Amino acid sequence: MFRPVIRTRPRRRGAAVVEMAVITPVLLMFIFGIIEFGRFIMIGQMSVNATREGDRYAVQADSTPTQVKAVAKQYLAGAGVPDTAISTLVLEQQLAGTWVAITDDDMALKSIPAGTAVRLRMQIDYDKVTWLPRGLFIAQTSKISSATVMRKE
Repeated sequence: MFRPVIRTRPRRRGAAVVEMAVITPVLLMFIFGIIEFGRFIMIGQMSVNATREGDRYAVQADSTPTQVKAVAKQYLAGAGVPDTAISTLVLEQQLAGTWVAITDDDMALKSIPAGTAVRLRMQIDYDKVTWLPRGLFIAQTSKISSATVMRKE
């Protein structure tokens, strides 16, 4: 008579739990890293867009440096970047090949001749806009810099 051979599986009680316990922290770190680097790139693009908007406003005939900086800050505020995160916001003009800061008086931009290069330069402290604990994936001292140059109209 033929007797079927019954094979029993080796007991693996708790093996799935142990595997999950080992893999979950690695998986979470990977996911949080993707989120953090995506945020870094997003804030970088937002700062470029803010300098572009501010510089576009600066090259108009009737703008002031204070208004230009307010336009850039307002753009960033719409993206969730607070004013306290902006460490540098400088409006400059090019004179004889060098960049010279424009003062905050009302007549500063009106006196610049047409065709002169005007630059808005910005630097953001990344540790003030991160969503994760500081220094986990990106160094605490990381700064995002952007600048835009346009010709005065």
